[in-house]
Amino acid sequence: MKWLGVRCKTAIQGDPAREGLVTHGCRSGELFSYVDRLGLAILCLFCLSCGPLSSPIVYDSKLSVSPVQLVHSTIEAEVNELAEPLILSKEATCLEIGVLLPDGSIQTYGYGRTSDTGLPILPDKETLFQVGSISKLFTASTLELLVQEGKINYSDTVRDILPQNIVMSEDIGKITVYELATHTSGLPREPVTFQQFLYLINFEFTGHNIYNYIDKSWLYEYLKTCKIKDKSHRFIYSNIGYGLLAYLIEVKTKKTFQNLVAQKIFSPLNMQDTTFSLSKEQYCRLAKGHVGDQPYFMKRNTPIKSWDMGEIMSPSGGVYSTAADLLFYAKHTLSMEDSPLNSILVKTTEPKVHPKNGETYALGWTIAESGHNHTRITYKQGMASGYSAYIGMNMSKNIAVVVLCASFNWKDKIGHNLLLRLSNASDLQSLARIEKPEHASAGGPRWSLLPMK
Repeated sequence: MKWLGVRCKTAIQGDPAREGLVTHGCRSGELFSYVDRLGLAILCLFCLSCGPLSSPIVYDSKLSVSPVQLVHSTIEAEVNELAEPLILSKEATCLEIGVLLPDGSIQTYGYGRTSDTGLPILPDKETLFQVGSISKLFTASTLELLVQEGKINYSDTVRDILPQNIVMSEDIGKITVYELATHTSGLPREPVTFQQFLYLINFEFTGHNIYNYIDKSWLYEYLKTCKIKDKSHRFIYSNIGYGLLAYLIEVKTKKTFQNLVAQKIFSPLNMQDTTFSLSKEQYCRLAKGHVGDQPYFMKRNTPIKSWDMGEIMSPSGGVYSTAADLLFYAKHTLSMEDSPLNSILVKTTEPKVHPKNGETYALGWTIAESGHNHTRITYKQGMASGYSAYIGMNMSKNIAVVVLCASFNWKDKIGHNLLLRLSNASDLQSLARIEKPEHASAGGPRWSLLPMK
């Protein structure tokens, strides 16, 4: 008899963290014990359901530098010093990195290749990636705009908004729009149900969508039985909470959330490549996602399909975007580009919740003081299927960094560190002057580093 994940002497080559693990091919005599496998499964569910345990690490002290000046002489050299090791070690297969400078100019840098087949193509500022929870920024900004327009109130409850014939638990009915937007509703990261448990375990072995079963019918059933165990209104990061929030907005406005965000945010900001669903032309520009830190029982760098998160969970993590669009979004949030939306986007960065973990949470954004100088960074990180993404800003210096990666990696080793280095540079604009190589394109240098076969 064969099982999906077992313990053997054979290691997954090139991934020391998984030494001793393979995904198939061992006989029943070499299997984990039933208790071990069950315990591991429960641990996986627990870790993916609890915000603090599964939150990505966005600052690596080993890569931090002196807050006085950059290690190298150009921004290009700094980016290369952080990104090149990840490609050469196969920790990442494809990276697109963008930098917004105080004068409004941008630099973009591509590493790796967008696909494992055909001719190697470097990513560029128009390469699409799934951006995971960065999607929540657009959900939050849409909400803030609707509040300013008087179409919804932060004090509205789930019971206020949903039709009276919808049965729900008393706990759910009392949750407010504000609590959902600030992750203080008490809802867990993911639904704590046996069905979610099975989907999480299946994901660890196959990479399949953990939200595939969540639709409107399921949500109504969930609302009936869900009990809020923690009613302290403390911060508990909740993906399902943002899914519910977006659905409440749909009901209130009588418009599909995807169309509403496109109308209110994407179109006015001319973010033509930020979308919930790809056109055929956009799909051709999509970097193919890969196994990274997870799914744990699949070999690193195995191709993995992007997820269709459906009508409920897409606003929580299903958006696709490009480095160019995300830098443009940052530019408007920093009020470096004229738009009626600027005041709305700035509003989403205002601190709302102050947990005891040293970070502060706004609407979608996280605010942290990092590095030796306690530099204030406003950022968001996201993961979905075979992708991970980062957007961060130093709002006092009008600097932003975007990192898009076609591998699911929890730990960001570029975004926060690069932003800290740039924030503490003594003469950032002079360091932006670079000699473009022959393969350079508009927006900055392109790197031709390809993962080794």
